Amino acid sequence: MIQNINCTVTPISYEQTFSAVRSDLLPELRILAGALMGMIKERVVTKGQKGSMQATTPYSDSWSKVRTKHGLQTGIKTFKFSGQMWNSFDIVGERSFEGGAEVSMCVTGENKDSDRTTPRMKQNLSILEGHYDREGENILEFSEDEGDKIVEKLSEWINMEFEK
Repeated sequence: MIQNINCTVTPISYEQTFSAVRSDLLPELRILAGALMGMIKERVVTKGQKGSMQATTPYSDSWSKVRTKHGLQTGIKTFKFSGQMWNSFDIVGERSFEGGAEVSMCVTGENKDSDRTTPRMKQNLSILEGHYDREGENILEFSEDEGDKIVEKLSEWINMEFEK
């Protein structure tokens, strides 16, 4: 098993980066970034868990009333009201370099499911920052288990290459 795979969180602008020690793995890292973003969204939206696997704080009473008025559940905090923040969670950077490759993910100012732009869409990082302040951690940070799954899959791909 190859051990030279690194998954790290870069604390700048809530951007997360993971990398591999082979520059030819950039296409695989792109695929894995998409899978990782899906795992993160699934964990937060369906289980109400942060990257530390701790439960998120409950919705405030006032926000619960707003959600109820709009027909949204209030049992677990999903960080989903309009879908704007989740729709802008995307790959924000990738690069190959001598001895490695890396892919970065973050909430952007774009909504990949819509062509329309609104001033609120440009506030996604501010929204995420507010969530960070309330939760005490970046809700979009991948968990240790999610990171392990990505490392395992990348290791499988590397080992298959060596077996050819």
